[in-house]
Amino acid sequence: MYGVLPFNRHAAYGTAKAAVVMLSQYVATAFGTDGIRCNAIAPSMIRTELLERSAPEELIRINEENVLTGSLGSPDDIANIVAFLASDDSAYLTGQLIRADGGTTSHLPTYAAAGKFFLGATE
Repeated sequence: MYGVLPFNRHAAYGTAKAAVVMLSQYVATAFGTDGIRCNAIAPSMIRTELLERSAPEELIRINEENVLTGSLGSPDDIANIVAFLASDDSAYLTGQLIRADGGTTSHLPTYAAAGKFFLGATE
């Protein structure tokens, strides 16, 4: 997601990710009339063994609190999107960025904290 929205202290990484998004649009533009489609996927935090071993629990919790689908994504979730994009079912999609983020970029950054506030206010 760092190529879609800025994140603290990751300017170079985010810029490189944004370049991938733009490259997919250029490829789609240059080769679309030849029947070549190009799309990009921007996953948010995906629950993997590496994540469990290396990410601080607090960071994982923060991400879980902001997912609208109830849990972090899995590698299978991303694989299913890839399979869809590679299939004829997505024949009309090209030059697109698919935000595979469980809804984390569809709401304000205060979503999780406000939810806790309002739940506490009604009890």
